[in-house]
Parts: sequence; structure tokens; C-alpha cells
Amino acid sequence: MSAARGRFRCGTIRWSKVAWKGRFYPADLDEDRRLAFYATQFDAVETDATYYGVPHVDRWFGWNAQMPAEFRMAAKFPGAVVHGGDPRAPDAERLLLREHVGKELDDFLGFMSPFGGKCGPLLLQFPPFSPRVFAKPEAFLARLDRFLGELPREFRYAVELRNGAWIGPPLFALLGAHRVAWAWVDFPRVPLPTRFGVEALTTDFAYVRLMGARCEVRGVESAAGASALAATSRLPGWARLCREALAAGRDVFAFASDHFAGHGPATARELTALVARA
Repeated sequence: MSAARGRFRCGTIRWSKVAWKGRFYPADLDEDRRLAFYATQFDAVETDATYYGVPHVDRWFGWNAQMPAEFRMAAKFPGAVVHGGDPRAPDAERLLLREHVGKELDDFLGFMSPFGGKCGPLLLQFPPFSPRVFAKPEAFLARLDRFLGELPREFRYAVELRNGAWIGPPLFALLGAHRVAWAWVDFPRVPLPTRFGVEALTTDFAYVRLMGARCEVRGVESAAGASALAATSRLPGWARLCREALAAGRDVFAFASDHFAGHGPATARELTALVARA
């Protein structure tokens, strides 16, 4: 008997962008109703609002009321947890250490838990670490191993690293042991999952982030033809990877940034069409 095919969910990274007014959102749509409209177009979104601080509970009520039962909201861990320092200097004495970040961690998980089935994967997005932060990947992986082992199992988790040389079998073995996904990201100097084959699937779902290079689309986010930028030539490859994960019985969560090809909604729609076409 063949394995069951996974479910594909696709959307954007963030849902509220000024440049989308009149191009994705109706020009007369109230800002506080954008998520409700978005949920009629896509079945998942990744929010980065939680990275900058845990939102007030009023925000939870507003978001939850606008999301249908089949919708999924993925969210980024707070910067205080995964970064620990100012934007230029990650703090190895704080990040991922519960004695320092426990309050922010508990507040974040407490905010996401009431979403129940609407809660998508929670993303640990790490900045590039210099040798002054972690001299060797082994030190970071040991820290990550301990942190993941202490997380509640009611959520799905994904980990994104931007130190390309650290991505390989030791990381995959660690993530697999905790049933955590390695986030597949289209980003400069980060290896693609095609380099690793089946090892790149570390749990029962794949998490795809089409970030692209910010410099490729700077200044064109509102241009009518932005989605035809060269970055879209990489979409068929990403669609193929998504189909392979689905065929292997994994769910796939895929999110597109404006920085990939100029307009996140257009990219998400195109990727969805490419995955469905096969």
C-alpha cells in the first residue's frame, strides 16, 4: 500500500503590507480586516509579529476571529529567545537558555496555544553566527539540543540556520531526534535541500521559506511586473521539492516573501499552481 500523500499549504511571510493595497487587498478594505480577506485567498500565513515581542491578548482575539478552522498561522519565536542581543550582536550568554529567556518563551507559547488546530509550525529563525558567538557549530548544536528537548510537544517546530557550513548530517540527526523540521530556505549562501536528499526531511512535514535576496528586488515591490523577476525561474525547482515531500507523505508549509520576486502573493499563487499542475 502506498503512503498517504501529505497536504500542501501555501501563503506569504506576513499578510499586511502597504504595497499590497489595491494590488492584493481591495483599496477600500479596512486594515483590521485584512487577515479575514487574506484567509479567503490562502490557507496559511507566517507571522513575524511575534519575533518583535509577544502581542497583546487583544491581538489574539482579533486574529483568531478572522481565521477559519482550516487556516493555519505559523509564527516566529521571539528575537529575545533566538537572538538574545541587539540586531548586530547575538548574545551567546542568553539565547536559548531558559534561565534567561524563559519568560519570553512561556509568553510566546502561551499566546500561540489557544489557537489550537489553527496553530501552524513555530519557527526558530537564527541569525548568522560569527565565531565570536559560537566558535564551532558543536557548541550551538549542543545548546539547541537541550532547548528543543525542553519544548512542549503540542506544537510543531522548524529550525532555520543561515550558517551554511553548519547544515548537514549532525544537524539533521539532532532535528530528527526531536521531530523538528529543518526549514528549507531560498536565501544566499544557504544550501538547498537537493544537496542532501532524503536527509533533508527530518520530520513529518517540510517547511519552505522563499526569502530570496533583498537586493534583487529592492525598489520594485510595487512594480506591476515584479513577479516576473529572474527569481521566479527557481520556482519550478521548489515546486518539484514540494511534490517530492508530499509524495513521501509529508505535509508541506510554504511561505513567500516579497523579497523573493517582488510580490509575495503572486509568488505563493504561482508556486501553488506549479505544485498542483503535476
